[in-house]
Amino acid sequence: MEIEISHVKLDNEQMLRVVEEGREGSIIFVRSLGEKEVDTGKTLKFDPELEKLVVTQPVYCVILEIGSKDDILTWARVVPDGRDGSTVYGRTLHSDELDTGLAPQLRPGDKFEFPAGSLSFSVDSVDVSAATKFEDGYASIANTVWTWWSVYSTLNGKVLPDDVHRFLLSAARRLDASHEVFSLIHSKLEELDKIEYSIRQRNLIFEIMGLVEIAIVAMNRALQMAFQIHERYSLTIHFPDSVKNKLPVLKKIRDAYEHIEDRALGLVRGKPHIDAVSIFDYERLFKEGIATYGNYELDIYKEAIQLLIDTRQYLKEATSELVSLV
Repeated sequence: MEIEISHVKLDNEQMLRVVEEGREGSIIFVRSLGEKEVDTGKTLKFDPELEKLVVTQPVYCVILEIGSKDDILTWARVVPDGRDGSTVYGRTLHSDELDTGLAPQLRPGDKFEFPAGSLSFSVDSVDVSAATKFEDGYASIANTVWTWWSVYSTLNGKVLPDDVHRFLLSAARRLDASHEVFSLIHSKLEELDKIEYSIRQRNLIFEIMGLVEIAIVAMNRALQMAFQIHERYSLTIHFPDSVKNKLPVLKKIRDAYEHIEDRALGLVRGKPHIDAVSIFDYERLFKEGIATYGNYELDIYKEAIQLLIDTRQYLKEATSELVSLV
């Protein structure tokens, strides 16, 4: 008797949403619905007395390891690239290609192969596996830089200069650290809005002041180093105008925080200055989320995060170009 099914129960009792993959005689091959596939609700007609269901094995990704399977360097998404009898072909997903969720499917006895030239890694594919994504739109970049540098060296048998790697990775680490501190500031400002106990309020206020200093010092250094990379190696990729235009402002605010001992005495470079003590004016920071020094200002919410995002994108592209230049 023919029935309609949409799920099969696995040995571990898990119910798996399946769709038809193909048929061979009385055998119906079914595959799991991919995470990114749209579930149309389509069912499968199956006669349990006359037919047999076999669940295929998907190949979702290819893994690049260092030494052992416990030390994964990176992975890349694999998509179907045809079938020839019992040989199933796959290729890596292109960086500009939409991931539909489909994967090569192996039936019992099948073998899987990559056709010549179909297996490739790029800084974009590495970024998918290496980066940690955040709700504000930023994603970590240090691990992407380190991993692509390692992958490129491994696959091309090329020894890349340590000084370039150190400089690039240091900028990336500092950028990630700056984002981490800004995120902490945002959460503490939210907490401050909810706290009524005055002692805790004052503690939070001082914590936020100190964290803003640390975040801007780190951010300035990361952005300045990114610009130095651009000029030092004459890269062809475009350096973001948003970052370049903000660098002078960031440096002024950073200098005030870094040399807080002079500003406390009303000095700039050892001499009295009208703007020196303005670094201690936190009114706009707590009312509007804007850090100020004299006429210089930085929105610690959208503006700061967007500057980090723009710099991150530049460092990713710079990493790709640098490995091919040095």
